[in-house]
Amino acid sequence: AYGYDQRVEAFGSKGMLTAKNEMTSSVELATVDGHLMPPAKWSFPERYDHAYLVELTEFVALLRAGPDSEAHRIEQKETLRHPRIVRTAWAAELSWKLGRQVKLSEDLDALQREVSGGKAHA
Repeated sequence: AYGYDQRVEAFGSKGMLTAKNEMTSSVELATVDGHLMPPAKWSFPERYDHAYLVELTEFVALLRAGPDSEAHRIEQKETLRHPRIVRTAWAAELSWKLGRQVKLSEDLDALQREVSGGKAHA
């Protein structure tokens, strides 16, 4: 297999959504013998270099702004719009710290106290 295939298609009664792999070029050759396409970009950093740059830039801006800044408050508010994502990320972090699988149904606050030596989760 070559790299990572990240194509996605979603079908519904009103249409379809398609996301294709990022290619090394947008040039495609079509002849009577078939189609020749460039290869997909190999790795996640190659495919998503712009996204990585944006994320790192925003992260550094939040660090520089500080925890009491308006930018930090906005980021926290936006994060709370996605509680399942936050819970999943928290469980993943606890799994890493505990060295075991952590189920989303577990009491994450209790596990956090366990890894923090009895301190409450901030």
